[in-house]
Amino acid sequence: MLKYLSLLIIVLTVGVYAYGKDKRTSEVNVYDLTIEENIAYPQVPSKHSNAMIRHMDRIKQMFVKHGFTAKSLRKGEVIDIVVPCRRLFLANDTVLMPEASKILNAFNAIVKLPQSYRVLVVVHSDISGSEKYLNELTEKRATAIDDYFSDVLPGVETNIVPYGVGSDEPAASSDSMMGRELNRRVDFIIIPEKAVIDLAKSNKL
Repeated sequence: MLKYLSLLIIVLTVGVYAYGKDKRTSEVNVYDLTIEENIAYPQVPSKHSNAMIRHMDRIKQMFVKHGFTAKSLRKGEVIDIVVPCRRLFLANDTVLMPEASKILNAFNAIVKLPQSYRVLVVVHSDISGSEKYLNELTEKRATAIDDYFSDVLPGVETNIVPYGVGSDEPAASSDSMMGRELNRRVDFIIIPEKAVIDLAKSNKL
């Protein structure tokens, strides 16, 4: 879509340097890590941190420009794009709504560059249900999002690490309807990978 062209240009500029590398460069299995461990890995050398922060902030501001809610993590080296579950799923459903593609396609350029970025898809719920039900609901929703990118980007190695965390990490009090609405969300946490870190080291970001 044209409105994501600027974001696409930013991401693909980085992708040029990673062209021809088809396999993930991480030295650890990121699927075995906790969310916190994933956010912390890989580290950016401190003397190149400012360049990385500026680069990730450009990506963050592009999402914000197009109506997404975004925040910075790890002092700005990592960004979190927050999407309400109601924009992707019907209540208590695990099948993506047709209109969810308008949201998810904004991530296509990043998802298909596993050497440059890793994306944690962390699905949250409110407290309306048993722990078992909410864990299963959020896990299936995370898998549905992961499967979506596999379907729309056939033959492309993606870089998604899905998590369903139930109601364990609320963003607000569940005492009100508004609070429960805020808690039903998906965090798309974008983490720079080796190719981008190498660009920072080479002063090419």
